[in-house]
Amino acid sequence: VGVVVIGKIATGTLKTGMTLLIEPNHTATTVASIYHDVNPVESLTPGHIAGFNIKNVSINSIKNGYICGEATNDPPKETESFKAHIMVLKKKGTIKVGYCSLFDFHTAHSGCRITSIISKIDKKTKKGLGEHPQEVSAGESAIVTVTPLKRICVEKYKSYPPLGRFSMRDSTEIVGIGVILEVISKVYIPPPPIVPTK
Repeated sequence: VGVVVIGKIATGTLKTGMTLLIEPNHTATTVASIYHDVNPVESLTPGHIAGFNIKNVSINSIKNGYICGEATNDPPKETESFKAHIMVLKKKGTIKVGYCSLFDFHTAHSGCRITSIISKIDKKTKKGLGEHPQEVSAGESAIVTVTPLKRICVEKYKSYPPLGRFSMRDSTEIVGIGVILEVISKVYIPPPPIVPTK
């Protein structure tokens, strides 16, 4: 029977029979059927909420926030780290290298650490204000490098806008917003084959 997954189509077209790659757990599957408002359809386009039946996947291997994409056309990849343009909205004190916060992406949530502050950005000229500042204060924006603390999948904002923006939370308070400029993906290393023993 397979597993029925519900999600919003961010880009591209979901079609019956399409081979998908689910990330960040690197699982390949095939779309057996698609439903829109409980009605079976052959395809759906961006903006629609889709229920789709996928084959050969355990329900325990799929979690909220995972992304699936066409396996043969720019498939998603697990994120190692990313470079982002952030704006600090409100924070007691300042954001420095090593600062950790809860980042809210599309439907994924992950603790993330700012591993470097590349430069601050002038609001008027949009140009850099010196390299590697010590801190970023409320009302300032900067280019930073971010490392997720758990497995996630995100994309560049220019390539896939719905998957390339985020907010930063400290408890329930939003302290910053940002867009992803570049993504460094993890290199997938397949597990070694199981060798039968006598």
